[in-house]
Amino acid sequence: MVLLDKVTDHEAMKWYAERAVEHGWSRAVLTHHVATNRHMRVGAAPNNFPATLAPVESDLAGRGRGRFDRSSVPALAGHGTTISPPGA
Repeated sequence: MVLLDKVTDHEAMKWYAERAVEHGWSRAVLTHHVATNRHMRVGAAPNNFPATLAPVESDLAGRGRGRFDRSSVPALAGHGTTISPPGA
């Protein structure tokens, strides 16, 4: 009901529905994200990743979603980075 009541743009509604399922958002979390227009903020933060990191590392840094991504381990190996899954 949060999406039907608060979001009028169908593309935004789809975005919120996909993210809510992907991240397991509760109704309270979904309501907060809708109220703060999260769909407009994601990916909009300025960064200098392309200018300061090698292309492989830059792609990995820009892709972050707050989840442990095992595909990033080989690219980061040898950079003095320790990666552990959440809760480990």
